[in-house]
Amino acid sequence: MSPENASLGSKIVVLRYRFIGDTLLTVPFLRELRHQNPESEIHWLVGQDAYDLAVGCPYVDKVMAFEPRRLGFWKAVQHLKAESYTTAYVLKRSFSSALMTLLAGIPSRIGFNTDHRGFLLTQRVPYRYQEAHEAQCLLDHLPLSNETNSEDRRLCLETWIPEVNAKRAQKMLAPFQGPRVVLHATSTNPAKTWPMRHFQALATALVLEHQATVFFLGTPQDKLYYETLCLELPDEVQGRCVNWCGETTLLDSMALLTGMSLVVANDSGMVHMAAATNVPLVALFGPMDPQQWRPLSTNATVLTHPDLTCRPCRMKITCSHQYPCLTELTPERVLQACKAYLTS
Repeated sequence: MSPENASLGSKIVVLRYRFIGDTLLTVPFLRELRHQNPESEIHWLVGQDAYDLAVGCPYVDKVMAFEPRRLGFWKAVQHLKAESYTTAYVLKRSFSSALMTLLAGIPSRIGFNTDHRGFLLTQRVPYRYQEAHEAQCLLDHLPLSNETNSEDRRLCLETWIPEVNAKRAQKMLAPFQGPRVVLHATSTNPAKTWPMRHFQALATALVLEHQATVFFLGTPQDKLYYETLCLELPDEVQGRCVNWCGETTLLDSMALLTGMSLVVANDSGMVHMAAATNVPLVALFGPMDPQQWRPLSTNATVLTHPDLTCRPCRMKITCSHQYPCLTELTPERVLQACKAYLTS
């Protein structure tokens, strides 16, 4: 049975306090939710790390950073209760998120029927992760729209970059001529990372064969990783690598992506940031299923190991943590995918 639409004039909360990629993939749901509920007040609860990307969203009335682990469970419940929400879309799949909405007294609670939490919800939604993209799974919480939008339009991502960040990015990139390529070699989960030696080989080829400048964007914690990556590069390649980790805000990084010729990224939030800006993208997938997590972009190439029957394992590792799905994905194959964008 399709989830019932929230009534007009209601006060709706959307709980999706997770990683950057998860936050961006919530945008198609929010766009449709606003379309179906034009008179409702809609609040979006996101993780602190992703707050800056969400705060400009035009489909909600309020964005709030929500971190129950830091705030404490009962304080989080009290926060929800104080808002007197009438409907909660519990898009986070945890047991605790559903329990919080029940204890907060929210009358209508709609969410995935996962993690043994179905009895806490008033509307249970099947989680079709093996057959549909994550963004489509989120849209399953809403009735089908009468409008005939294409899947690309219905699932497309958006981003909202303030002018101050856009101007700063333009100024930062102005000195760099020729192809500009972001290599994103980190991930929240190390099991999703292409080997450092492969990124080193790719960086070398991009600089020496395509006269590219290579950029690294990320957190202060990522800076040392890229410094280590660069140590073993030839001097002429090191001179064309720019490590801006920890020197830019999340919105600065998003703005910088719009000025890039190409992004090559592990399965991570960067994949979805690049998709949101429609910059050319080569995304490297190992254990996870691209059918569920692929970048929602018409300007992207997804690369996986072509021959392994064990992938996608969805992190149910059976290879003694050797990850042939990534170690055997060669720099030569990735470089060929890059050339299609750099020479077009």
